[in-house]
Amino acid sequence: MLHYAVLRQVVQGPLPLTFRAAEDIESVEVLKDAEWIKASITPCTGAGQEAIVTELTPLGQWAFRHWMEE
Repeated sequence: MLHYAVLRQVVQGPLPLTFRAAEDIESVEVLKDAEWIKASITPCTGAGQEAIVTELTPLGQWAFRHWMEE
């Protein structure tokens, strides 16, 4: 699943990470809503949109460790 690929990138760092692809931004939104990461997402404009991930939360660290063990 794409969300896990983005989460893996965040875990591997370094932060901040910037994403510009629509699919990656959607994953960042999902991970942010789940409170696994802290990120800012710019509004969609003619220049495009970007998501900047600034932090992996303790909940995100826990989730990553448990899913990667399976």
